[in-house]
Order: sequence, then C-alpha cells, then structure tokens
Amino acid sequence: MDKTSIKLGSAKILSTGSYLPEKVRSNAELIKVVPFDEDWIISRTGIETRRVAAENENTSDLATNAAQSALSKSGIEVSDIDLIIVATITPDRLLPSTASIVREKLGANNAIAFDLNGACSGFIFALNVAEQFIRTGAARYVLIIIADTLTRFVTPDDPKNYILFGDGAGAALICPEEMDRGIKGILFGMDTQYPIDWLTIPLGAEFMNGRFSDDDNNSYFKMNGREIFRWAVKTVPTAIDKCLERCGNSLDDIKLIILHQANLRIISAIADKMNLPLERFMVTIEKYGNTSAASIPIALDEAIETGKLKPGDLFMLVGFGGGLAWGISIITL
Repeated sequence: MDKTSIKLGSAKILSTGSYLPEKVRSNAELIKVVPFDEDWIISRTGIETRRVAAENENTSDLATNAAQSALSKSGIEVSDIDLIIVATITPDRLLPSTASIVREKLGANNAIAFDLNGACSGFIFALNVAEQFIRTGAARYVLIIIADTLTRFVTPDDPKNYILFGDGAGAALICPEEMDRGIKGILFGMDTQYPIDWLTIPLGAEFMNGRFSDDDNNSYFKMNGREIFRWAVKTVPTAIDKCLERCGNSLDDIKLIILHQANLRIISAIADKMNLPLERFMVTIEKYGNTSAASIPIALDEAIETGKLKPGDLFMLVGFGGGLAWGISIITL
C-alpha cells in the first residue's frame, strides 16, 4: 500500500538545523559491556561513535536546540511560526506533547503544536503534513523537528541493539514556494504483510495494564535486525524507482540521496542493488549512530553546511523502519 502527495512548488525548505549532544560514546567504551570487539562493531554497523544526551537533557531539549539552529538561518522570528510538529518515538512524557514543551521553550506563542510518531520515517511524514498545511493556507511557516533519545531505551542485555543507537535532533523550517522549486513529490507507504513487531518499544498502555513483565525488558527497544535488513533492501529501491517515475525524474537527476542512517550495511546494500556508488549517498552513521528519524534532517543539515547540496540541487530523502513504513521525498533546494 502506498500513497502519493505531489504538488509542484507548493512548499520549500527555508532552512535546516541540527543538534548533537556533547557526550560521545565510542566503540572502545562499548566493548566493556557488550560481547563484541571494535572491529566486529564497525564491520557489522559502520558505527565508530554515537552521541548520548546528558542526564539533564530530554528529547525536548534536543529538539529545541535543533529548532533554534534552523531559526537562526531562516531570517524569520519565532513569532512568525504558525505550526510546530515534533516527530519522535521517545517523547518527554505521554502528556503533554513534546511539541507543546518545545513551543513553550522557544516562546513560539503564535504557534499550535503537536507530536507525530512516524518512527524512522517521521521526517517524511512530518514534511508531508507541513506541505499540506501550507498548500491549504492553514499555515505559512511550519517548523518540523525530529528528535529522539533512544540510548535511554536500549540495554546492554540486548547488545546488538545497544551498539546501534545515538541521540540527536534535526529541524527544518518549511514555507510557501511559488516557483518551480521546493518539495516536488512525496511518496509513502506501509508493508502490512510483515509483522509490525519486528520493531517495537512495548512500553505503553498495554505495558501499564500488566500485559508485559518488567523482567522481559519490555520497556526497551526491540528489533529483529536480520528481517528488517532484508525488508529494507528489498523495499527501498523499488519505492525509490516508483517515486522517481511519478515525479518524472531519473536517478541521474538526483544530486544526493539521504537515507535513514540505520546501518551502513543497509545503506551499502541498497546502493549495490541500485547499481550506484556509495558516494551518491550521504553517510553520517559512523559519527552519530542510528538516531532514528532524526538521522535524515541531521544528515541533510550537514550536507547543506558542508556544500554537498547547494541551491538548485535536486535531492532525495528516504525513511524506512518502524511500523514497516517508508517515505520518500524529492526536493529542489
């Protein structure tokens, strides 16, 4: 099942920002608590270091810092923001929304705010919602922020997942675009023939109702990594081809592909299946680990800041993961 949202030139990315916590967790530190050596971790994940939020940093703090970074490059004031969307799977609380907390910290008194849980495709889903708010005239400036503190939801008792994740946040300010630029197309879908529990954090109403036992570490992240690898490598290239076709583009038109930074082996396998060199893809996982959906805006911000993307370049964003959902967007910077 897939859905398409294509509206040429209705919205654009005005600015981007990101925030990575100061604390670095290296492989040398990890091997003290997991049964792997450093070479094994690098060969299986491509990760050398990842960032970890400080004890006094919550998801909303990471989100606020990323938002301030994006705002500082935008030329608009906080008071101009009409809508704040925070996509996260690690909210500060179940209530109020993390977006409401960020709104308060930013002082964005004219904005409405809500959370969105799109897991690893959260940035693409939030981008689609922002584009539709702008297209309908319900908002002019939409701030989308993706933030997660997944290091708090993994445990050394599950070492293969413990080595993967880092904390971080990315943000983008979306506004109207009347020229033939901006968000060219968005395609998203879900694969319902596979178990959604391949990626899960059981903590929730079921957990509170006593269905799960704390002894089973059910408040922590769980993943069937082998099956997710197979699913992603099978699904993503086909979805990319479909999005390109619907937007009237080819791979030759795309300057840079930014995949969710799940694992370097997944990124490499997708590149191989598409017969593309790895250099066509933005890769940041070696420095930051898997930061869930935040990995896409973090990588996008870095690509812009380092000059890998320049105004006028056509690029692609690709999310995939939890819910067995995926999302793709083709955008002109």
